[in-house]
Amino acid sequence: IELMSRITVPPRSIITELISSVKQQYLDGYNSIRVPNETTPLPLWAIRFWNTLHLEVEPRRSAWSAGVNWLQASSIAPAEIHKTLDALMAMPWTDDISAGPGRSSFQKHSLAQFLSRYWLGDEQMDHAASFLERKLRAALPSREVFLLDTVFTRTLMHVYREYCNGTTPR
Repeated sequence: IELMSRITVPPRSIITELISSVKQQYLDGYNSIRVPNETTPLPLWAIRFWNTLHLEVEPRRSAWSAGVNWLQASSIAPAEIHKTLDALMAMPWTDDISAGPGRSSFQKHSLAQFLSRYWLGDEQMDHAASFLERKLRAALPSREVFLLDTVFTRTLMHVYREYCNGTTPR
């Protein structure tokens, strides 16, 4: 593990080559790889680890980094920025965010989109609607409050279009 933390993660192109070539070496009985300028071999799982860093960790790290930079460069009051960053740091990162009973959960990395001027996707819109629905239910306990998520809305629009076109909805 100490060796893995010292080695620079290879470029994506090298990892792609390693993935394609290591399959046969694994079948031939090899269980480690040699890294240039290192005497200790690395286990074969290091390639998968590097691949995960490139495909999953780095895009999320970049999104959060860009979001925090955008937030700090914005005209938002410093106290609000501090509260936002504190809230994000206080969140456990091991579980998804629950959207409430009967709704899907959200992956935490989708929150980074809120810290930008980029368009929000369905996941962010559903997250905001779920949050608003909970707030409205708390504020209006004697009322039934239901906000539609994007999946239901898109399905409803699809059925309506088929109905208008004279086709039988699926």
